[in-house]
Amino acid sequence: MKEFPVLTLCGSMRFFEAMLAIARDLTEQGNIVLAPFVKAETPALKTMLDTMHLAKIAMSDAIYVVNINGYVGESTRQEIAYALAQGKMVLYHENQTSCYVKENGKPCQLQADHECKRCHKPICDVHSRDVEGFFVDRRFFYCPDCYERHLNEREDY
Repeated sequence: MKEFPVLTLCGSMRFFEAMLAIARDLTEQGNIVLAPFVKAETPALKTMLDTMHLAKIAMSDAIYVVNINGYVGESTRQEIAYALAQGKMVLYHENQTSCYVKENGKPCQLQADHECKRCHKPICDVHSRDVEGFFVDRRFFYCPDCYERHLNEREDY
C-alpha cells in the first residue's frame, strides 16, 4: 500500500460543504484527496470539468463516494462505473448495502438500490439496466437466475 493513498471524492455538488469537511478528515488520516471544486456554469465548462474529474479518478487509488442520506445521483453512478472499469476501489461515506453481483470474481461494490423480486438479493441500478445482468419486468427487478425462471414460467402457459 502507498504511503499516501490517493482518493477522489465523488458525489453531488449539493453536498459541497460536506465534501470539504470530508476532504479535510481524509487528508488528516493520511490520504491525498482530489475533489471537484467548481460548479459548471456553461455546457463547455461542464464538459471540461467532467473530463477532468474522470482524469482525477484515473490517477486515484480509489474513489470516495459522498452519499449523504444514501443519495447517489446519476453522474456519481457513472463515475462509480468508470472507477470500477478502471479497477479502482469504491469507498462510501455512509454505510450502504452492496450489490451482491460479482464481476470477474470481484464484488460489485455499488450500493444496492433494489432487491430481486423473488430471491430478495440486493441489486444496484447499474446492473438492473445491464441487458446481460439484471432485467426489469413489470417494474420488478430480477437477478439473472430469477429472471430466467420467470421467462421459463411464462413459456409454460
